Amino acid sequence: MNKNVKLQKIDNKLSITNEHSGVVLEQTESGMHLVELAAAGGKNYLRCPTPLWAIEMTNREKKHANLKQAGITPAIAEDGNQVRLTFSKVPIFETQESADVSVTFTFNDSAQIEWRLSVSHIPANWSVLRVSFPTMDLAVEQSDDYTFVVPADRGIAYKNPLKTIPTGGIIEKKQIRHRPYPGGISMQLLALQRPNDMLYFAAHDPVPHLKTFFFEPNIKDSLIHLHPYADTEIKYGSDYNSFPWITACTKGDWYDAAQIYRKFALTASWTQRGPLEEGNKTPFWYQNTPIISLRLHRGVGYEVKDLIQEKEFFNVPMVSHYYMWHKNAFDAGNPFFFPTVPDFRKVVAELKEKQIYVMPYVNPYSADTTLPEWEHGLKDSAMQMTEKGDLSLLTWSQGKPFAGMCPGAPLWRRITNLLAMRMFEMGVKALYFDEVPVSSPRPCYNPNHNHVPGGGPSYFQSYHSYFKEVRDEASDFCKDLIMTGEGNGEPYMLYLDAFLIGNSNDPQAVPLFEAIYHDYMMGFGRYTFTPELTNPKFAGAILSKYAQQFTWGSQFGWSNPPLIAIMQKDPATAKFIKHLAHVWINNADYLARGKMLRPMDLSGQLKPIKRRWAMAWNDDKGTEVELMPVLNSIWQINDGSVAIVLVNITENPIDIKVKLPTPQQLLAKMMSEGASEETTKKLNSPEFYPLPENTIGMLCRQDDDEKQITSICDGDSENGFNVQVPAFKCVVIVVGSEKKYGVHN
Repeated sequence: MNKNVKLQKIDNKLSITNEHSGVVLEQTESGMHLVELAAAGGKNYLRCPTPLWAIEMTNREKKHANLKQAGITPAIAEDGNQVRLTFSKVPIFETQESADVSVTFTFNDSAQIEWRLSVSHIPANWSVLRVSFPTMDLAVEQSDDYTFVVPADRGIAYKNPLKTIPTGGIIEKKQIRHRPYPGGISMQLLALQRPNDMLYFAAHDPVPHLKTFFFEPNIKDSLIHLHPYADTEIKYGSDYNSFPWITACTKGDWYDAAQIYRKFALTASWTQRGPLEEGNKTPFWYQNTPIISLRLHRGVGYEVKDLIQEKEFFNVPMVSHYYMWHKNAFDAGNPFFFPTVPDFRKVVAELKEKQIYVMPYVNPYSADTTLPEWEHGLKDSAMQMTEKGDLSLLTWSQGKPFAGMCPGAPLWRRITNLLAMRMFEMGVKALYFDEVPVSSPRPCYNPNHNHVPGGGPSYFQSYHSYFKEVRDEASDFCKDLIMTGEGNGEPYMLYLDAFLIGNSNDPQAVPLFEAIYHDYMMGFGRYTFTPELTNPKFAGAILSKYAQQFTWGSQFGWSNPPLIAIMQKDPATAKFIKHLAHVWINNADYLARGKMLRPMDLSGQLKPIKRRWAMAWNDDKGTEVELMPVLNSIWQINDGSVAIVLVNITENPIDIKVKLPTPQQLLAKMMSEGASEETTKKLNSPEFYPLPENTIGMLCRQDDDEKQITSICDGDSENGFNVQVPAFKCVVIVVGSEKKYGVHN
């Protein structure tokens, strides 16, 4: 335990520090403010003071009032590595009643500060409603030296964030900057990278609870408002205790932030089914399937014969992400999808014989409010976002108003459970749940649903129990089933097997999710669009998108132009995709279920190239992106071996030298950055430096169509490997193991 906490009070300011970092608070007329957050001896991360906390209350008459901290000076208590501020008898605005608020700073053994807030002695007719804590205004300059890391979908590193974080337009209309978790963001962390250091900010909430990471760039004042808040359960007269918020003043980039978060994430509720390679979560038949073919419409390109032709060309197991299996229009009639189109059950059986596993689309998140059943029962199952009963309304492609439904509502759960059971009874091995992971969770205040009204953990607990019920009951039909969801949201990992992880086409995307969870959760897809196949200005777009999702360890999926169209109109790209699919199968230990290590920086050897990507369905203009001509990733599995994956996305062979850091080099880097002696002793721990110290064995592999080529290339892990990556090919270098590689049985 770290007991070296220094508490110092000068005038109205209170400094709480240790050898790693600290905060400075200031007592003002309006209450306690946060004025500094910095590493020991470092530069303040904050631009201006912000209130330390804000708390909104509600009573049984649905009256809302804030706790008014003006004029309240906290009592300060110090205990070892912890400092507690207690604000006693804080008035509930415009009432004669009050509550106590405590804020605790704990300096843990990981060089982090844990921030917690509690509210106690709450009057019997009042409850906490919303807690804003801790709020910060981060100092940011308009410069490429600043990067803001956000887990939007798989992850985005916004270089020069005041300029590049989306604002205005649909962002403003939908309040996307509010970033509800999950939906707005997929994981509970952010990071601000400056020229010489990094601020890590996260909620290490393993349950989890409803929360919103409100952040917004402010160019005028050169700052990013970071004002997270949590909607709480309505429990009159009961104490409130927050989950821990975490700050770490450290060094690094998006990958370092990912590794800090990973240590917490592997203790959370959603990772408790274990890593993929143990086989207790996702069956190996799905792990070894490289292609999730999108069947989005009916008609030419989407018929059974087209799917079979795709399978015959690629010659690998496939899953068919199958839309329009029902007679009603898309985005209409939810949740009453049946009846199916004619002979759908026969289609499922016919494709299964060809190793094409149908994964139909269903939607347990929202309901069509134009249905006659809406006023006859469904309406009572909707999420009531406010105590007044306001609903969460959405409008999709057919222009119909939809309502977000509460996963704790008994009738809704029964309807959507029966829908899922009927699908599995028809013989499918896979089922795709639309909207759930990608959609913003809402507090639900309906007292007649099977949860405590309000926010808190009930939304996620309801979905966990729903998905578990579906899995348990459906196992009577299929023992090795898989379930997937739209978008990316870590709480749903517990009972879903894969996320459609390609919703974001942002050119600044980074594999943040994979760096944390790749060996625990699968992902598929990267949105590709028809203009990228038909418009010459997008030459190389589909090829580079497929290469990137492959390099980041994702299954291929969500291509708006069907694979059969790519085979016909762009045979070279189709051949490239086939090549990658076979490399995937032969190296599934790494690419499907390995742990992602830090990718190599090849910028000293290669110059970036430019491609134009479409970002949406009808994007005929596109966005220019910069990519390295050879994409790379590094993976490790439990036997200690490491695979270096190199993909050449150009028409010319490229010679490069690739080298992994040795433990000695890593130790020197740590010492140069001022690491403590205790930290350097962790050098030989696989958790920190998983590459074996003396790795000289090496296997260089590539796949030429269906023939695997194995050769020894020049070099070793100590001096580096000299390798030529052929045009439009992938090379895998396996280091440090005598294991025979191939597909799991």
